[in-house]
Amino acid sequence: MPESESVRVHIAPWALPGEEIPIQVEWQSGFDFDTVIVSIPEGFSFVEFTNLDEVKTEGCRATIERSNISKAEASTYFGCVIRYTRIPQEISNQGRVAVTFVKQGEVKLSSELEARIFRPKLDIVEAPKEIELRQTGMVKSLPISLRYTGFGDIQLRIEASIGGTIVSESGSVASEILRRLWLYGILEKEADIDKTKKKEKLRVAPDYVRTITNEIQQILDSGEIPPDVFGEKESKELREQLRDLDTKNRFMDLMYSRTEDMILGLLVDLLESHPATNVRLMDPRAKILTQIRAPIEKLLLRLRYRDLLGNEYEPVEVPIKVVDQCNGEKPVLDIPIMVEKWEDDPLLNVAGV
Repeated sequence: MPESESVRVHIAPWALPGEEIPIQVEWQSGFDFDTVIVSIPEGFSFVEFTNLDEVKTEGCRATIERSNISKAEASTYFGCVIRYTRIPQEISNQGRVAVTFVKQGEVKLSSELEARIFRPKLDIVEAPKEIELRQTGMVKSLPISLRYTGFGDIQLRIEASIGGTIVSESGSVASEILRRLWLYGILEKEADIDKTKKKEKLRVAPDYVRTITNEIQQILDSGEIPPDVFGEKESKELREQLRDLDTKNRFMDLMYSRTEDMILGLLVDLLESHPATNVRLMDPRAKILTQIRAPIEKLLLRLRYRDLLGNEYEPVEVPIKVVDQCNGEKPVLDIPIMVEKWEDDPLLNVAGV
């Protein structure tokens, strides 16, 4: 039997940065050697070894004496786990792993494996170059278009800053559901009929519904309506309505009967607005909300994202010029940040890429 057929080596076909990559080394019982040397590329590290009593590691090199393989006389395998320790710039990265068998100081057989690392990548396709600030401080929205490429699900957080100070906010789910309940109960607005079929495909865990209703209950009991729910006029009107016990009881009944449907409606809205299958917005209703106290000329959007292993990638930054037309007055700036379009181009079948 040729020596190349006496040894089998296997490595996991792909991994995210920081993910464990198992390697398995096997040989025929009659294959003779003294030492095995495992060499890994720069940027990788050894995590652990299996079926070995002792291993000598030095940087990217591990030396294994046959006598240190567990039950050396009978064993015909060992394993090791490696990990990529950096955040790569490219979507796809490869590194060579060498497994070398040595007998009396001479190389008897060497096999090479490819450690393949994939990462997600987010880019700006389109964003406003400038916005105009008027006395009302209201801007309809700040639409941006994004492109997702690469591999692996990501969580995305959108931040806005002026002069280095973060001025972005996000409304809680409970606050948004409270707003929708109020509109439904007071203005008697029914949910859109065309969303019914989409809602049927979604399910909400009962524990989550209870959590949201409890949060809404706490808001109502405290009488403190969060500023991200209504404007000052509507908040005052809601507080006055809820002073009446019968009205409050009817509203509470409505809350318990309609909250799940409202959550489903909110999920449908988010899925329609953010269709990229690999991206989850951490704060889907992000908006800029700040008191402008000095002349400003630039707003900076920063898109932070990380994969499900917690790797945080270099943020995407979008500078936007602010044209101040306030004539000396400095109102509250209120701008919803809208992800208007996704271009979704994930890597599929990475094992064959």
